[in-house]
Amino acid sequence: MPSLAILDDNLSVSPAHFSHIPSSSLSIKVFKNAMPLRTPEDEAALIKTLKPFVIISTMRERTSFPGFLLRQLPDLKLLLCTGTQLETFDMEVSKELGLPVEDEYGEKTFQVVSKKTLLQTADVITIHYVLSERSKGIVAEEELSLMKPTVVFVNTSRGPLVVERDLLDCASHGSIAGIALDVFDQEPLRSDSLCCSHDWAKDGSSRVLLSPHMGYVETDVMNDFYAGQAESVERWLEGKELEDRLV
Repeated sequence: MPSLAILDDNLSVSPAHFSHIPSSSLSIKVFKNAMPLRTPEDEAALIKTLKPFVIISTMRERTSFPGFLLRQLPDLKLLLCTGTQLETFDMEVSKELGLPVEDEYGEKTFQVVSKKTLLQTADVITIHYVLSERSKGIVAEEELSLMKPTVVFVNTSRGPLVVERDLLDCASHGSIAGIALDVFDQEPLRSDSLCCSHDWAKDGSSRVLLSPHMGYVETDVMNDFYAGQAESVERWLEGKELEDRLV
């Protein structure tokens, strides 16, 4: 019988969307806790955990799927994803392995403005950008120095878009009014990170607001994600064509 692993559902949203699938057709296991890939021990543990599953449901990029991991999952026949940016999923290896990667439908919109003008004049600067080798570190010491001292800086896209040490140094000296971060260089954020260990908003330092990469988490969005994945699982179980297949 096919087995489904639902990863990173720490709010327990998914069960309601998969409960109608008969247990005689599909075995389902939900994993609430994050499984980061930081060390060789992490890699071995994740491979051991995921190896038995035929279908894996993911929530955005909370769990990465690099090529070496995909190659260690011989039983995997369907990888379900959500969102529009999948930098941590190795699509080339997925294609090579003949592994369908199914996304839920979404729209992509963006606006381009003058970077220098934005940095010098904005009261709130919020980043919405795709992470790539070209965009990595697009906000660093030079860019931060252009910002007004009253600015609030927000990053809900990807941590490495900003040179984190430069941003935290800027905040520790109170050079800008505040920062709000939903993404970080390392996720989940370590408790000994300067983000967590510094006593912010005191001794002239900036105000700091942190959240654990949950900027997209909203009731309707989460329900839509899992409803779409459940529909994809049913189509796969019935041998039908996947409607939003990426590879």
